[in-house]
Amino acid sequence: MDNEVKAEINKLGLQEFPKKTTRKFERPIPLPEQIERITVREGAKQEQYQPGIEGQISEGESQGEIGGIVSQGQVFFDYQQREKEIDKILSEGLEELYLQMTPEKRREFKQVGEETVQVINQMMSQTKVKIQKIIDLIRNWLSIIPGVNKFFLEQEAKIRTDKILKLRK
Repeated sequence: MDNEVKAEINKLGLQEFPKKTTRKFERPIPLPEQIERITVREGAKQEQYQPGIEGQISEGESQGEIGGIVSQGQVFFDYQQREKEIDKILSEGLEELYLQMTPEKRREFKQVGEETVQVINQMMSQTKVKIQKIIDLIRNWLSIIPGVNKFFLEQEAKIRTDKILKLRK
């Protein structure tokens, strides 16, 4: 049977697979205790090995951050937390005004408010935050409230922007 297989291989023009060979290493693989001696002997710069240090997180690193690299899940979690905080800041003290609105105005106010929170959160993720754009977004959102004084709008927009900017620090 072995000859039949060889004949088929020759007919198809294929080559036989080479037989596995074992290769002996000239130099055995060193154990951890021997590594120190080898590196010193070869003149390599050596750092002191301390067993069990691999699992420790260095000081100043937060959860989800190992060796200065932040996991993508941690970034997303921080993004969501900041969005909740921004929403809380924007909705602060507006419960009475919200309840006095008509159902249509409530829906519009809520929808525009959610969009404003998302846009502000995206702006906070950028390196350079444009404060005037945040003030304008908040002012436009608050202007949906019927019968509101424009000075009240300006003052509230600035106060809420200051609180949001404190989240960044």
